[in-house]
Amino acid sequence: MLWLIGCGIWEPKDMSLKAYEILKTADKVYLEDYTSKTAITKNSLEELLHRDVISLNREKVENYNWLLEEANSKNIALVIKGDVFAATTHYSIYLASQKKGIEVEVIHGSSVFTAVGKVGLSLYRYGMVVSLPHPSLFPTYPTSPFEKIKKNLKNEMHTLVLLDIGMKAIEGLNLLEKYLGNVKIVVCYGLGSKNEKIFKGTIKDLKRRVMYLDDKATCFVVPAKRLEFYETL
Repeated sequence: MLWLIGCGIWEPKDMSLKAYEILKTADKVYLEDYTSKTAITKNSLEELLHRDVISLNREKVENYNWLLEEANSKNIALVIKGDVFAATTHYSIYLASQKKGIEVEVIHGSSVFTAVGKVGLSLYRYGMVVSLPHPSLFPTYPTSPFEKIKKNLKNEMHTLVLLDIGMKAIEGLNLLEKYLGNVKIVVCYGLGSKNEKIFKGTIKDLKRRVMYLDDKATCFVVPAKRLEFYETL
């Protein structure tokens, strides 16, 4: 048996009661520990569950055949930050489990994809989601993320922009300014946490305000140029 468990947007207590009960009884509990920097960690989970939790890096999760083999004979739980299907690798694990005849169950959790509604823009008007990879990964930075944003703007749609692990808000703003100019933007830091911050304005306006933010879970929203009557910014 394999459980894919969305732990929620920020801390272990964001998980559902159903998720908690499963994690207390599973033979093994693994934590996917690389997609975002939140308060969901090996230590915080162990403190809540009073049991051992095994932390997994990107390589272990992406090469998941060993996980399926374990789930053939044991009750295995994989804890995922946010919601289970927010990353393609987790969806691949789900499909591979079904293909191999392994019983798999998904427990959903709160996610940035719905929490971003807090900025005042309709979730129904979002276009393609964009991920900004860290500049250190490329000798020449790819333009595809900004082409997607421009396409969304052309179609009068908002864009949710996810920052890569380790990228600070100021780094993301510098990239957007370089390729898009001084556009209006919303910066969301630590959504769902007690230190949550939401800033709105042009990139130049916001640079000074986000200088002090660290690399914890941050995302941007590039709004459509025209808002509906029920939207605020």
